[in-house]
Parts: sequence; C-alpha cells; structure tokens
Amino acid sequence: MNKTTSLALSKRMKELGAVQESETIWISEIWKGKKEYRLMSASNEEGRMNLIASGYDVTSAFDPSELGEVFKEAGAEKMIKAYGDLFGFKGTGSIGAIGMIRLLTEPDRLGEMWCYLKENKLI
Repeated sequence: MNKTTSLALSKRMKELGAVQESETIWISEIWKGKKEYRLMSASNEEGRMNLIASGYDVTSAFDPSELGEVFKEAGAEKMIKAYGDLFGFKGTGSIGAIGMIRLLTEPDRLGEMWCYLKENKLI
C-alpha cells in the first residue's frame, strides 16, 4: 500500500490550492524521451525551490498525518458528511468509528475527502 496520495490525486489537490509543503514530492523526469514521475523526499524548502527553478514539475504527495492536520479545520460534522457522500456511508456508532479510523490510514481516501471539502467550500 502506498503511504502517500497518488500522482493524479496529488495533482488535483494542487490545482485546488493545496499548500505544496509536503515532505514527499512527485517529481517529473525525462527518461528515454518520456516524462515520468517518481516519489522523492523534499526535506527542506530550499531543495524544493531549486528543483522547481531547474524546470522540474514538483507536486506534493501527502501522507495521512499531513492530511489529518487539514481536517482539524473542517471539524467532525463536515468530515462525516464528506465520508458519507463520497463513500456511501450511512451508518453510525461503532461501525462509523471503525470506518473513520480505517480512513485515517488511506492517503487517497483522505485526499478525495480533502478535494470534496474544498470543492464544496467546506474548508
């Protein structure tokens, strides 16, 4: 299982205005005449800026802890609404809690929720 958001979702989040300060980034490279992306660490802002200045396409790849910070702003009510709308969840109680806990370990699901909240102007 990947521990960061996929390239497609990371790009979508960037387009929607996600702050590009993640510790892991997707970076473009030309390999055998074809543009390809790979994950790499971006441990400091200076290194990230140097890559961008050198012409690399750099996009943050978010991990669950980074995305979890964003959801503090949204609050539980908006999170539950987004979870239900996106993933068809209608339950409550312990089943809901288990689903939400599982969600916190899945970067792409968290990223989808971030996009939903942003697109619906909930954050």
